[in-house]
Amino acid sequence: MTRLFDVLDQTSGLFVQGDYAGAIPLLKHILAEDPYNLDATLRLATAHSALGHNERAVEAFARAAQIAPRSPDVRAYLALHYARGPEWERAVPLLERVVADTPERLPAVEAVAVIRERQGRSDEAIGLRQRIYGLRTPSPAELIQLGQLAMNAQQTAVAIESFERARSLQR
Repeated sequence: MTRLFDVLDQTSGLFVQGDYAGAIPLLKHILAEDPYNLDATLRLATAHSALGHNERAVEAFARAAQIAPRSPDVRAYLALHYARGPEWERAVPLLERVVADTPERLPAVEAVAVIRERQGRSDEAIGLRQRIYGLRTPSPAELIQLGQLAMNAQQTAVAIESFERARSLQR
């Protein structure tokens, strides 16, 4: 598959830049040459997801699941696709499994936190956000959001700490 190296490299660059529309034809070219390329299949699914092409994204995720039925990446990316869209409830069992299997997978933990907020499960959302911000540095806006969530859940100490951290970061 050395003949695909240049196309793979170009596709990777477009994908990283967020030029999903530009990456799709190249990903299709790669898959025409190498139909079992899991990375290209997942990137195609993700590109369609990012562009709001739900049906094509789900088809590509299904193809990825055929290629690698036990892949945690397939589960994680499909869950994140559902979490961003109107069918976010479908993401819940997938995300819960991903987070149980790989608790350090921050995009999945962040998606669960958002879903917990949507479900009105504020205490769990707060705990997840605190866990996330222990693994990476939050922005002031994220800390303010956590503070507001904590205030609404009557967790005054967490709210004050979040607002104070946000203020110290804004200096």
